[in-house]
Amino acid sequence: MTYFESLIMYFAIPIIYLSFKNLQKIRKVAWFSLVLSIPTAIIFDSFASFGDNGWFVPHSVLPFRLFGFIPIEDFIWMFLTTYIILIFYEHFCNKKFQPGISGKAHILYTIFLSATLVAIFLFYFKLINH
Repeated sequence: MTYFESLIMYFAIPIIYLSFKNLQKIRKVAWFSLVLSIPTAIIFDSFASFGDNGWFVPHSVLPFRLFGFIPIEDFIWMFLTTYIILIFYEHFCNKKFQPGISGKAHILYTIFLSATLVAIFLFYFKLINH
């Protein structure tokens, strides 16, 4: 079984069920998950790969890797993990749904974008010096 197949098998049923039960929350949760997960995946994969390649995925479904070392499955994994946590919270814990995005979320987006740009800069700086 490939990394991608195991992601789908592990996450598909709970995500489909919880999303179906919370149709009005899908858009907000998916958007927040996307904005949060992509920078996080870039940051953690970059720093994990600089160490001992402990996060390295040897076989990827797609031959393309972002920056030459981050497989697409890592972005899918991070998105699905974030999405399932948030949709679980929205379904079981959050009784007062707010359809709009708060100002604090925009601050979080800015922080994550800045950290991602720093990680990318450090990655390229390390590549140039080697």
